[in-house]
Amino acid sequence: MIAARNASISEQIQQLFKRVGRSFAPTRENLHLTDEQKSLAIQKSKTDASTILGRKVKSIDRTDGAKFAFDDGSWMLLRLSGTEPLLRLYVEAETPTASAKLVREATDWILKS
Repeated sequence: MIAARNASISEQIQQLFKRVGRSFAPTRENLHLTDEQKSLAIQKSKTDASTILGRKVKSIDRTDGAKFAFDDGSWMLLRLSGTEPLLRLYVEAETPTASAKLVREATDWILKS
């Protein structure tokens, strides 16, 4: 497809987003936690709240960590690393600014006692 369309994968993805009318900005943050913070994060990942971070939770998937999908199309995934002593926080929102905001809010939520 790169050769046929004479466009990079990134360019083709952006063209697809323009065609379907929506794009998302994924972000990954590695959180280095103390044992106490790690324990708290695990407990928070087990929550079944209908609202988190001021957002309505649409669904929760605990297949590989805890993925909270929100009704605005954004989501966050909390997942302990299997190879490093950290929690990986993945988020996706409509713009890079919205993703950065969700990372800040999620990090504060995870670290808050």
